[in-house]
Amino acid sequence: MSDPFVHDDDLVVAALRQNWDHARHIESQRLWLLAIYVAIAAALGFVAVHPGDPFLRVGATFLALCVTAIVWGVTFKLGLAFANQVWHADRCARRLAIQSLDEENRYIALHGYLGFPRKPPSIAGMLLTVRLMFNVFYGTVAAAWVILLGYLIFRYLVPAAVL
Repeated sequence: MSDPFVHDDDLVVAALRQNWDHARHIESQRLWLLAIYVAIAAALGFVAVHPGDPFLRVGATFLALCVTAIVWGVTFKLGLAFANQVWHADRCARRLAIQSLDEENRYIALHGYLGFPRKPPSIAGMLLTVRLMFNVFYGTVAAAWVILLGYLIFRYLVPAAVL
């Protein structure tokens, strides 16, 4: 009779593969979203800084700020889903083991051989993660949109001001 606590390696490998493939898919979505956002931001930025109707320039800047906030939120949610899938893949990988053929007939864990990413480096106690990179990028772009929006509104309300 088989032990009910022994796991089926084929099932664990299939779950590992599925979780890892889904994590890669989520990362592809996050990078495609970034590429699409950069194209939209470049177009709206061109409208915002190109001489023309001040109301149109303010509207383009405000729309760009709103798109930045939405894309930042979607990227954050995709990052949580990515971390969840990697955690589940790691959990599956930790359950995999092979039985050695030596006289002790022991099990050897395969987790170290599967190539999971190591802990990211840190500077001043802060981990340099991809999540941090996205937060710095979107935060910087959002700050630029806010500054540009403030400048355009000021120029719209006080057109004779010399800066």
